[in-house]
Amino acid sequence: MAFVPPIFSKFGKTCSDLLNKKWEADDFNNTISVKSSSKGVKVTSKAIQTAPNAYNGKVSFEYNDKSFGKVTADVETDKQFKGTTEFNALYPGLVVKSVVKSSSGKAVSPEASIEYVTEPVALTATHNSKGQTVTAAFGYEGFSCGVGLTKSSNADQPLAYEAGLQYEDGSVVLTANVKKDYTVGLSLYHRVSSIFQVGASGVIASDAKKSTISVGSQYAVSPACIVKGKVVVDGEKQTTAYGYVEHRLTDPNVVVGFSGSYQPTTKDAKFGFSFAFGEN
Repeated sequence: MAFVPPIFSKFGKTCSDLLNKKWEADDFNNTISVKSSSKGVKVTSKAIQTAPNAYNGKVSFEYNDKSFGKVTADVETDKQFKGTTEFNALYPGLVVKSVVKSSSGKAVSPEASIEYVTEPVALTATHNSKGQTVTAAFGYEGFSCGVGLTKSSNADQPLAYEAGLQYEDGSVVLTANVKKDYTVGLSLYHRVSSIFQVGASGVIASDAKKSTISVGSQYAVSPACIVKGKVVVDGEKQTTAYGYVEHRLTDPNVVVGFSGSYQPTTKDAKFGFSFAFGEN
């Protein structure tokens, strides 16, 4: 049976996306974004309320060209910039990327990476100011195993290793990873139906304070509305509950989101609204 494994860094991504994406609505800050596109060019402008009387702006630019790939750029009012060029039409399964980052008071940080994915392997190599990383994943009939090696630019740092296993059958994804700091990550994702999905993940660390357990789910109330919920227990046995509701309107074309969290021990409650106008 033909099977192409995911690249090693994406082991467990399905569960991670369920448990981590769209929860904090930019750290529970209110946001408004406007999207527009024309002839392969997409522009997104976003305003974020970072404090009662403080705001941050961000503009994202994306250009897609089927003949070579895409170019993206993100600029923020707090003097942060990220530019990416991706070549994905050079050869089937091959992706070459270059990334440039800069922020106020820090030197420009370049990065180059290459990915090659084909049955039954997925290979990557990355070089940046922090060092070099290479990964390899091998797959067969839903089973994948992967390894990663990182050489730090700091000569005093030893070579770091990672390893992982994953099984997927279309509706269930099971993952186990051993990280660079020897923590163990476990995750389970299950798409119960086209409208309901659940997931759980845990991190086991030698330092108990770094261990965590997360359990969450997502339910599509309708094609235009989703509801998410999760509970996280950290290494200090603090429990935090999260919730997120998203509704898509057609006239006007806008996605409205609300996120919130509550920690019973400290009685700390947070919430945020988001409004995304344009193409979604």
